[in-house]
Amino acid sequence: MKRPFFYPNNLGKIEKICLCGLFIAISMILNKVLAINYIPIIPFLRISLGGPALIIFSSLLLGPIYGMLVGGFSDIFGYLIFDIKAFAYMPQITLTYILLGFIPSFLFGLVKNIKNKKIMLLSSIIPMFLILIFVSVYFIYNDSLSLYGTTYNIFLWMKIVIPTSLFILFGVTIFFIVFIDKRMNKVIKDEQDRKHLLNPYQIGFVCFLCEFFIMLLFGSLMKAYAFGFTMFLSIFICQMIVMFINIPLNIALISCIIIVGKKYFIKKY
Repeated sequence: MKRPFFYPNNLGKIEKICLCGLFIAISMILNKVLAINYIPIIPFLRISLGGPALIIFSSLLLGPIYGMLVGGFSDIFGYLIFDIKAFAYMPQITLTYILLGFIPSFLFGLVKNIKNKKIMLLSSIIPMFLILIFVSVYFIYNDSLSLYGTTYNIFLWMKIVIPTSLFILFGVTIFFIVFIDKRMNKVIKDEQDRKHLLNPYQIGFVCFLCEFFIMLLFGSLMKAYAFGFTMFLSIFICQMIVMFINIPLNIALISCIIIVGKKYFIKKY
């Protein structure tokens, strides 16, 4: 029998539908209510505290179709409840979240048999480091950033603080992967369970792929299509900064949910 791309589980159809609705509600709150909309250092960014992680996890646990529904409806309902008076609805933004819920299930399926942790780690941190250098050079050699009709000055202290903060977040990403993996090995005693469950190195690699291809490349393109392609570079730079916040957060949240939920949802092959 052909194995599914995602974790087999003990959930029935009704349970999956209920979890799908729960994930939609929580993702909507995380993306719209608990999001950080204004940061003094980088006021041009909006950061969600865990919304993307829950959408990715829904794709892993429930499968690509349910993950797609969680991603799409969390954005649609979030707009209707919280943003409808602020700006017009943009389906291309919703499409980004639909892909964020649909694609990870297949990515997890592709990496689940790659057990070499060094390969997984290097595959994530090398491109992240190159992106970090690119963002740092941009802020050092530019004095302003225009986004959504507003021009933000890049002061000297910002040229120092933003690249430094990103280097710290880069280090935090590596730390989370190594630390959570060691913690997972201590918490999960059974060797077969450890082999069966995705480890943080695999999770980190998939989170990087999702951030890079879906949120950074595709998402920036869709936002530029919505707001004007003259802002593409600024949107692209901003999304790069968000990447360094989302990836360690996603790794930590998804790993913790897997550890806690393995007894209740996930079964062995």
